[in-house]
Amino acid sequence: MRSTVEALMYELRTYGIAAIAGPSCQRRLSELSPDRVREVIERLDRLRPKYPAISDNLLLALAELIP
Repeated sequence: MRSTVEALMYELRTYGIAAIAGPSCQRRLSELSPDRVREVIERLDRLRPKYPAISDNLLLALAELIP
C-alpha cells in the first residue's frame, strides 16, 4: 500500500489536477481507503510551497472522492 501512496503522491505533485484523469491515478485512488485519501491531501497540502502543480482545485477534487 505504501508504494501505491508514494506513486500517487509523485503523480499528483508533479502533474497536478491533470493527473487525476489518468488511468494509473484513477486505479491508485480506487485502491485507497478514505483515511488514506485524507492522508494524501494533508501531505500534498504541506508540499504546496515546493510544488506549484498542487492547487486548491487538486485538493478539492481529491476531497470530493471521500464518501
